[in-house]
Amino acid sequence: MRIAALLFLIPFLWQFNNDCSSSTYIGVCDTTKANICILSGKAAQAATLLAQTSNYNSAVALIKKAQSAHYKEYVISFGRDSTGNLINSSVSMGNINSGHIPAIHNRFADVHIHTGEQPPSSGDLYGFIDQIITTPHYIRYIVTPMGTAYALILINKEEALSFNTFYARRAGIKHLQPDGTSVSYQPTFPQQLVNEFNELVSWSHTTRETALVFLLKKYKTGIALLKQNASGIYKTLDVIEKTDSKGHKIYLLDYCP
Repeated sequence: MRIAALLFLIPFLWQFNNDCSSSTYIGVCDTTKANICILSGKAAQAATLLAQTSNYNSAVALIKKAQSAHYKEYVISFGRDSTGNLINSSVSMGNINSGHIPAIHNRFADVHIHTGEQPPSSGDLYGFIDQIITTPHYIRYIVTPMGTAYALILINKEEALSFNTFYARRAGIKHLQPDGTSVSYQPTFPQQLVNEFNELVSWSHTTRETALVFLLKKYKTGIALLKQNASGIYKTLDVIEKTDSKGHKIYLLDYCP
């Protein structure tokens, strides 16, 4: 009964107004000045509800098992059949650093596994933007072999599309394998963002997770990064830039309430 109730609630979680716009959820407010915790609250709740279903749990179990056996990324999509029931796609096999999102009726979310303990990549972000163009309430889950789980959700479509234009992705390189086959790497940030990301990690000693959240916020991507806590709840990550007593910038990562 609990799962049935959760599934019933999911479609209605998106129908609300945010606090910085009179428009519906995907508003036109500046998310760097707004409370990201408020803007992402309902989407985070929806991500949690889907993650509590047997469909999600079985999908994660399947891709984790496949990844441990073959050391590649694997992907499963979530959709709805003609009667509104939640359905899963078949498992799609990718390569060591990217995957193909399988088609399914009324697709509204997907989950894939990384081959290492890394947060969402630039390829995950740009691929997510491609999905929200037609499905603004899309959820992209990313899990790691050790069980860390993230999700990307949209909080402002105009900002996401603007970011996609002004900070356009660079095509990933192709690497020739010893057996003659080639591996296509995921698209990357433009060099300006790559440099800043690397500086945050190497000079400021932030984690890759913190650096990503900071860039998402600074460059008004209109996208929030969620992380699943020990209770299975997806919480939005936020970061604050401060200056310590020596004049060095520090970056504080925290969960929204």
